[in-house]
Amino acid sequence: MSARQKIAKVFLIAFLLSGCGGTAMKRLAHIDENSAFVQIIINDNEIKDKKDGSKFVDAIKKSFSHSFKNVSVRTGYDSPKGGELVVMPQSLSLDTNYEWRPAAKEVYKATARSSVKVLTDTDYELYTFFATGEVETILKPLSHIAESRALEFLAVEIHNSAVSSQKFKTYAESSKMAKTLPANLEMSLKFTDTNSLVPNNIIDAGEESLILATITNNGKGTAFDVKLNIDTDYRSINFEKTIAVGDIQPNETKEIKVSLKAGLDIGDGKASFQFNLKEKRGYDAKKVAMYVPTARLEKPALEIVSTEINDGDTGLAKGNGNGIIESGETIELTAFIKNSGAGKAIGVNLNTADTISGIQWVRDSAFVGTISPGEIVKAKVAFSVPRNFDVKEISTNLKVGDSRGVSNAEKKAVFAFAKRSPNIQYAYRIYSKGNQVNSITNGESYELELTLNNSGQIPARKVFVNLTSNSGLSLSSSRIEIGDLKEQTSAPKQTINISVPRTFVEAKVPLNITIAQSDFSSVADIIQIPVDVKSPKLAYKTNLLSKSGGGSIEKGEQAILELYVVNDGNLPAEGVKIKIESRDENLKLIGQTEALIGKIPANAKSETVKFQLSTLRRIKVGDAYIGVTVTQNDFSPLVSQYALNIREEGVSVVDVSDEEKTKVSTVAKTQSGPVILLKAPQSNESTGDESIRLAFEVSDSRSVESIKVTLNGSVVLDEKPTLRKKGVVKNISLKEGENRIVITAYNADNIPAKKEITVIRIAEDDIDTPPVTAMRNPNAVAVVIGISKFENKDIQSVDFARRDAMAMKEYLIKTLGYNEANITEFYDENAELTKLKSFFNTRLKNKIKRGVSDVFVFYSGHGVPDTNSGEPYFVPYNYDPRDIKTTGYSVKEFYKQLESLKAKSVTVVVDACYQGFTGDDRPKPIIKDASPVAFEVTNPLLTIKNGVVFTASSGKQVASWYRKKQHGIFTYYFLQGLGGRADADGNGQITVGELKDYLMKNVPEQARILYNDREQMPEIVGDKDAVLVRLK
Repeated sequence: MSARQKIAKVFLIAFLLSGCGGTAMKRLAHIDENSAFVQIIINDNEIKDKKDGSKFVDAIKKSFSHSFKNVSVRTGYDSPKGGELVVMPQSLSLDTNYEWRPAAKEVYKATARSSVKVLTDTDYELYTFFATGEVETILKPLSHIAESRALEFLAVEIHNSAVSSQKFKTYAESSKMAKTLPANLEMSLKFTDTNSLVPNNIIDAGEESLILATITNNGKGTAFDVKLNIDTDYRSINFEKTIAVGDIQPNETKEIKVSLKAGLDIGDGKASFQFNLKEKRGYDAKKVAMYVPTARLEKPALEIVSTEINDGDTGLAKGNGNGIIESGETIELTAFIKNSGAGKAIGVNLNTADTISGIQWVRDSAFVGTISPGEIVKAKVAFSVPRNFDVKEISTNLKVGDSRGVSNAEKKAVFAFAKRSPNIQYAYRIYSKGNQVNSITNGESYELELTLNNSGQIPARKVFVNLTSNSGLSLSSSRIEIGDLKEQTSAPKQTINISVPRTFVEAKVPLNITIAQSDFSSVADIIQIPVDVKSPKLAYKTNLLSKSGGGSIEKGEQAILELYVVNDGNLPAEGVKIKIESRDENLKLIGQTEALIGKIPANAKSETVKFQLSTLRRIKVGDAYIGVTVTQNDFSPLVSQYALNIREEGVSVVDVSDEEKTKVSTVAKTQSGPVILLKAPQSNESTGDESIRLAFEVSDSRSVESIKVTLNGSVVLDEKPTLRKKGVVKNISLKEGENRIVITAYNADNIPAKKEITVIRIAEDDIDTPPVTAMRNPNAVAVVIGISKFENKDIQSVDFARRDAMAMKEYLIKTLGYNEANITEFYDENAELTKLKSFFNTRLKNKIKRGVSDVFVFYSGHGVPDTNSGEPYFVPYNYDPRDIKTTGYSVKEFYKQLESLKAKSVTVVVDACYQGFTGDDRPKPIIKDASPVAFEVTNPLLTIKNGVVFTASSGKQVASWYRKKQHGIFTYYFLQGLGGRADADGNGQITVGELKDYLMKNVPEQARILYNDREQMPEIVGDKDAVLVRLK
């Protein structure tokens, strides 16, 4: 059949189930298979398509043959008779079509649909269903196969719907019963109280007992739905009145247990029980009566008369036997129980309750059994006292009662407790090559000898020591396992090798020590080890080998510059290199421009290194500079300039004699003054010191007659050496701001030479004491975050982050007028990621008044980039370097949270870079032993209109520290500017623009001075006219 639709109301089928059908299907498992018979009746007048009708009849017959042994088909129709079950398919439709699928296959699909009624002569149930069959072919049309499959599937669905219907099941069950032979039930009874408290074949008051009913079917047919009904004339006995027994097969026996529970008010006498066994078809058993004696209650009276403890080493106890409950002991507690009543106390139990928290029960109950009247018995429980227990007394309630609930007693037991604990103390010594020392030196290694002593009353268990250093101190071991340490004993001495970094500059090195044990609190302390700080102190010396010498060179001349390095310090300099570069395009360097010197011991000098110079004739007379850089492995480089005095070149004179011989001589074109070689300081140098060391050398081929130095117009030095070479070193006091130093020298011909330099002294401000203003901002909300140390000890500390944040808090209160109650602080371990996110997600929003509150956020700590995306993250206290996205705080997310606040204004100050490097002399990755990789990171700055952002650096730059001031460079100048130094126009208020200008001038300048021309350029975004503080 091709693509068409064929719908036919084909026939009306009825199949009549006679007898008790049986089938292999599970849903028919309860039907007798041997008598299964089904007849399918077809009305010929309803069949429109003989071919489809015939196929469907075959499918129906095949389907039902799986469930019934005898299946026949005939035409005609019989109405349902009383008690019969009829299944009637109502309509049939058969749709066939085809479609194309991949691989050029033609698919024929046929779908058959029908509904079916399952009915008797009084009621019916209706089901609707369909089935589909399909076939693929690339050879020829096979639509008839698809149609046959669909009809087969439909026949199976009709079969399953019919036999699973409730009408079918009810009819099948009733037919089964009708064909089953009679049952013959017999019942016998037996009373037992063998498992009760008093097994005496008597129902005692409060007792539980059993009646066993044994039921046997001696008939030839099944007993269906058997029920056992029980009744009694004794109301004080409880039991189940009706028990479902179920079907009982021929010759099958079932035993039914009837549980009895006697009340406490039962009297002496007999209880009668009537048992009536009922079967569904009426084949009931003969009624049976049982009589059981009963006995009334003689009431006991229990009491706990006394208690005692056992703290020795017997039974469950384990202690020192001194009669006092002490830390770490196991106590056996005995209760003396008396029955003062008239009857026996049966099934007596001792239990504990309401015990003080922390006690660990070894045995918290005891079964006593029966206590006769007047008898006193013992019952024991036991508990352990934790070693670290800390109370004045131990209490528990002892409760005793018999199993029938007729007598109960309670007694509170209270005992004194004596706390005992270990007391661990430590002592240390430091040795250098076997000799004890009181201090250590940077760059050296030592042995730390550690001794632990337990002066307490009980042993310390599983003792170990943790040693850590946040100052770069290297330890051969950070954890020392001690084990158990008995009371009043010392542990064997432990030795740890320690190494002090060469670059350590503090007067003391802190060593964190934590002594821990399994069940008592840890002891934490800091060992402050004195450090005899040493360092190399490099300077270089020069000698110019030129025609005139003395640091002078003529135009167009070549010369040799000899240079060596002196270490005037008390620590060797490692890996010393020297490099020179010309600062004048007309001064050329020929050949090598750098040289490796290597190690220079303390108070020693290096070998001499030679560099070749050449001047072009167009070079100007006066000073020409050569940059000199001396580096070493682990200390800051020496950066300086060497000044060459450029002189006019002499002229060549040709004298032709009568003999026509040529004589060439050099005559100075002009006379020149002395040569002034400045060694320190450099011109335009800035310093925060009150004075500066001025060092220079004056030389002349004839003699130096006069040297005068003026500072800001005042003479500070005036000498008349009358020497060819004179060196001068002098400390000069500086005023705040610009200082002009002029050096003037005259030679024997009274020809002068002059050199001028400018030194800027940066004013010393106590930024940790903020100025107090009249500003008040009661609705403003602030959060300050300073994270100096981290949970992961491999993360480098940020020395001054917490100090920065605490100083910022003081400025917020005293200078900006914030209420202290409105400032939230996060320092170190309190600055965990979950706490920070919770605050900025929820708590901050609850603190502000929308459109009214100013919000100020300050962060000082580490920043790191995501190595894949370059996205920056703040580093919380519990940051895990292995999982930046989960444990880092996304800066982008942070700014989004601030943008959602709807505050009056938002100001953000961040003293952190996002490069993952520290800000010290030699930037290191914030993770110890990590490979340094630099990233170009763009700060996701705040974009809201009323937002202002100050960040410490930009791009690949590092945010540096100002060790002398104990702050970050950026924070130092931010607070200095906020305190008044940024008020450029002197109007008593500081705007964003003014503070920006102040930071952009001072932060880069100080970073270059402190860190050898390191670049650090802050980024500031926001309304430059916004006023930050009003000082007046």
